[in-house]
Amino acid sequence: MNRAGPTTWPMAAFTYVYAREDQSTTGEAGALLKAFLEFTLSAEGQGMLAEFSFIPVGGQVEAINVAGIERMLLGAGVTPYAFESSTMPIDGAGPCIDCFAIDT
Repeated sequence: MNRAGPTTWPMAAFTYVYAREDQSTTGEAGALLKAFLEFTLSAEGQGMLAEFSFIPVGGQVEAINVAGIERMLLGAGVTPYAFESSTMPIDGAGPCIDCFAIDT
């Protein structure tokens, strides 16, 4: 990783995200942004980092970010996304359900 040479470049990923707290005018895009941010800080999202040699967010930094995400405002009538880690017999496959537990 990050090898030297004229035909290489450093590996990079996002290290921070700026997002407006008020997503009330962004419709479904605001709900999707909020869901993405929630997932990145979830135990499952953070658990994927070791595979790519990244270090999970923790402590006060995590707490500040979680609090900020919780304050995000969605527009009237916009359904927040939900995450399922096992099959939800009633809601599964709904329009705002992101499934990360796919049986193979």
